[in-house]
Amino acid sequence: MGIVDRQEVRKLAEIQNSGPIPYSTHDLALSVATSFFDHPDYVNSLKDFRALVLLQAIMWFQEGLVAPVWVENFEKILTKLEQPES
Repeated sequence: MGIVDRQEVRKLAEIQNSGPIPYSTHDLALSVATSFFDHPDYVNSLKDFRALVLLQAIMWFQEGLVAPVWVENFEKILTKLEQPES
């Protein structure tokens, strides 16, 4: 795909993982994804992947791999992005 540079993803993951909030691997992945999906530079280019990533997040939740709060936050962000701008 190559929409978001791997170095940007790695840098953000390292920053978030070094903070006070403990992350599982899947929590961190979803948190980083949420940041990029909500970032103005990527909103349009990642639009086609929203449903796929939300489905993956739900599957991770069902498998107990991600905390519910991360899935809820991601869903809220996607819902906000789907709303027409006023």
